[in-house]
Amino acid sequence: GSIVQHLASYGDVDIRGVFEGPAGLLAIEEAGACGDSWVQGLLTSRDGVTWQTVDMGKAFGKAVIWNVSGGSTGFVATDTIGQAVWTSQDGRSWRPVKLDSPVFARSRIDDGTAFSAGYVLVGSTEVTGARSCAVSVGDPSAAPTPTPTPPSRLPTVWWSADGADWVKAQLPGAKPDYTIHMWVR
Repeated sequence: GSIVQHLASYGDVDIRGVFEGPAGLLAIEEAGACGDSWVQGLLTSRDGVTWQTVDMGKAFGKAVIWNVSGGSTGFVATDTIGQAVWTSQDGRSWRPVKLDSPVFARSRIDDGTAFSAGYVLVGSTEVTGARSCAVSVGDPSAAPTPTPTPPSRLPTVWWSADGADWVKAQLPGAKPDYTIHMWVR
C-alpha cells in the first residue's frame, strides 16, 4: 500500500521528492543521463497509500520538465529551457502560465514553487541596451570582425497569489551578469 510498493512495478525509478499541496501529495519521478536530470513522471495521492500516474503528455505536451515543486497553495513545473511554466492545484490538471505577458518580457524562468501566500518564480531578465560587441582580429591585414557577446541579465523574482496574475519583484542589491541561474525552495 505504500508508494514504494506502488512504484515497484515501474522498474528503476528515482523518486526525487514528495510535496504536499491543497489536494494531497505529488511525487516526482526523476530520470537522467550524462550528468543531467529531468522529471520523467508524476504521481498523485490523497492519502499516501493509493497513487495515480499523471499523464505527462496531456499535462505538458512535448515539453521536457526540469523541475516540479510545491506547497500549501499548489504546484509549479518549469521546462528545461526556461520558456514554459505550469501551475496546478491538484497535481493532475496543469495550467500554463502566460509568459508572453509584459511582466515576463525578455525573461527566462529557472525555477518555481508554491507556499501559503501563492506562487513564486525565479529567473532572470535581459537588461535592455546591454548588448555589446567585442572585436576579434584573426588576420591582422583584414578588417576587425565584431563578435556579439551575450546580453547582460538581471536576477528576477515573480509572485502570484493565484498563478494567473503575476507581479515582478525587485531584488535589492542584485547585479547584472552574463550567466545567471536561480533556484527557489
